[in-house]
Amino acid sequence: MSAYYGGIGLYKKFANLINLAIMSLHKNLDQSGGYNGFGFGEKTRDYL
Repeated sequence: MSAYYGGIGLYKKFANLINLAIMSLHKNLDQSGGYNGFGFGEKTRDYL
């Protein structure tokens, strides 16, 4: 089980890095929309 929880920790760290990258890439698309918990604002979601 410890390996399982370790994998979740790695996944969360990786997801945070992805969120930071997405937020920096799409900041200009989302200035008025803001971000939800996944780092996608309303406008960005329309482009995906």
